Amino acid sequence: MALRNLEREMDLVLRHVRVLQVLSEKGPMGIRRISSETNIPRHQVRYSLRVLEKAGVLVPTSRGAKLTAKVGEYVRDLVADLEELDKRLSGIVQMAHDLFPAA
Repeated sequence: MALRNLEREMDLVLRHVRVLQVLSEKGPMGIRRISSETNIPRHQVRYSLRVLEKAGVLVPTSRGAKLTAKVGEYVRDLVADLEELDKRLSGIVQMAHDLFPAA
């Protein structure tokens, strides 16, 4: 499939958002609990935590990963980026339909 890389990136973003969501709803927690709460394998949770820590939206504590004040700005930027991608993808879909209306 021509869009395999895009699909993988979307899955990664979804995973990061799920981790942020569970931390937002339930407070600081460790890898095992995040994995249990989200059904995301531990190694993938670990990677998401590393990426999100690097982005400054969470910090490790003795009680587990904890969101920082930067999470709001991060999510706003993410939503803006996703909305822009949605517009671009909708445009591509429309172009494809126009090219081959029966498709």
